[in-house]
Order: sequence, then structure tokens, then C-alpha cells
Amino acid sequence: MRDYQKIAEEISEGYKNYSGLIGILWIGSSAFGINNNEADIDIRLLVDRSEKVNPMKQFTKNGIQIEVDEMGWQWLTQNLSPDSDQRWIREKSVILYDPENKIAGKFKQLAAQVKKEIKIQLWQFFKDTFYSNEIDKCLKRNDRETTNLYFYKSADSILKFIFLYHDQPVPPFKWRWHFLIKDKLLSAQMIKQLQEIILNSRLVETKLKTLIAVEKDFQRLMIKKGYKPEMVREHWRF
Repeated sequence: MRDYQKIAEEISEGYKNYSGLIGILWIGSSAFGINNNEADIDIRLLVDRSEKVNPMKQFTKNGIQIEVDEMGWQWLTQNLSPDSDQRWIREKSVILYDPENKIAGKFKQLAAQVKKEIKIQLWQFFKDTFYSNEIDKCLKRNDRETTNLYFYKSADSILKFIFLYHDQPVPPFKWRWHFLIKDKLLSAQMIKQLQEIILNSRLVETKLKTLIAVEKDFQRLMIKKGYKPEMVREHWRF
């Protein structure tokens, strides 16, 4: 097991006098517990300016790929969308340097605000998981290409909804399935259904039946969350 924390801290020491620096973050896969040959260390120098002064630096230390780059404070703190990359960074990164406690304080404040946004927007994210109607129309038109695109879109929306339903930030695309399994956000049956939708490339009609089953499962989840059944089960959905 590599000591990513120690290496990240050592690297950050060399940037504490960086021009316009607010603080230093450690983001990326190694920051949230991935430890393998592909995991690298991504350091972000938080600065209060919109334009970069220095280009990204990439190098190797102890056999690990290192990336150091600037990150704008406004970019990181102004987006309150529950499924944004900014939210993931704010809630999952490691603060390596925060001399005035500005970063930790702001992140805590924004996390509370985002939770309010989730309550408002969860209904919209729920609606975004429903694509069975469109898929059915595509099948009737024998438009297989668009059918498959809708399946991919549906799977992506479903994964986002799952994290938001559990009041968690949405991981970067390449880590969504990893954290879905790691954090046990769905039952074994629903995970199997999602695998059917994502992996089965031949039996389109079977995939559609599975998708409809997932949609109905999500309706039950929303009722359990406190949404009115008559709202969740609107007749036009199926």
C-alpha cells in the first residue's frame, strides 16, 4: 500500500508560497481511497482569480504520477448543483493547506446549501430516469441506434439519481459504479437489473422490461421518501 497521504503532503509543502494561494486540495482517486497502480495524485492550488498564471505540471514521484494545477475559487464555490463536479470535489477532496480556515468553513456552508437544493430538485432527477416511453417508440420505428443511446442515457440518469437519493455527491463518471457497489446504495436485485440494462447488448426487448421494472422500483423509493403516490405514479409514465 502506497502512502499517498504522505506524498501529497510533501508536494504541497513546496507550494505554500504560491502566488494568490488560498489553500491546497488533494483531489482524484487516491484522495478518496483508491490504491492501485493506476491511482495518481492530483493536487489543486486554490487561487482567487479566473485566469491561470502557470500551466499544469505533471511528474513522477516514488513511481506515482503527480499532477499539480491551479483551480479557481469562484469556479469551485459558485456551483450548487447537487450532481456537479464541484460538489464532489468540495465533499470528497482532502484539504492539505488552509491557513485561514476559509476552505473548510466555506465547504461546510455549501454542503448545507446543497442539501436544500437536493430536496427541491430530487423530483426532477427522479423524472430524468424515465426513458422507457421513448425507447418503446424507437423500437416501433425500428431505430435501434437511438434505442441504445436512450439505454445509455437512462443508465447514466439512474446512477445519478441513486447518489442524490442517498444525499451523496455524484462521483466522476468512471467511479460511479465503484461507489454504487462500495457504499451498498442498492439491493442486490436492483444491481442485477442495472447490469442487465448496461451489459446486455442483444435482447433489447428484455432490457426494456428490466428498465420498466427499475422505474417502478424507483417509484417505490420515492413513496418511501415521502412523495405522494398519486404524484409518483402518474398515468403517462407507462
